[in-house]
Amino acid sequence: MGAALHKPPFGSGEWAWWQAGGVRPWDIWTLVFGMYGLFGVLTMGWILISPVIGTVWLPNQCAGSEEIPIATALAGILVMTIFDSGMNGAIILPYLLVPGALFPRWLPGRPAQRNNGRF
Repeated sequence: MGAALHKPPFGSGEWAWWQAGGVRPWDIWTLVFGMYGLFGVLTMGWILISPVIGTVWLPNQCAGSEEIPIATALAGILVMTIFDSGMNGAIILPYLLVPGALFPRWLPGRPAQRNNGRF
């Protein structure tokens, strides 16, 4: 962690920034902090939490009723993953796909169309 603190605002910009300190950190937050700095950690946190905020507080009026419970469950899984990665430093990589699945839900768009069995 000492090597990461040499350039705290924007990080070192190098993948192997920890080699100056000797031991490679294994948690995602420290790796991001060392490479991208505090700006990178805040950006990663925002990328993970903003779809949850959008799903809970900005519901999409165009979404079908069957999408809302699924999106809420995905948002809950994402919140648990964020808390878990904050406590033990690891993150299950497939859960990084969840913010991408939730993000377009709360953007304004066209009403959902029903195909009534036609393709």
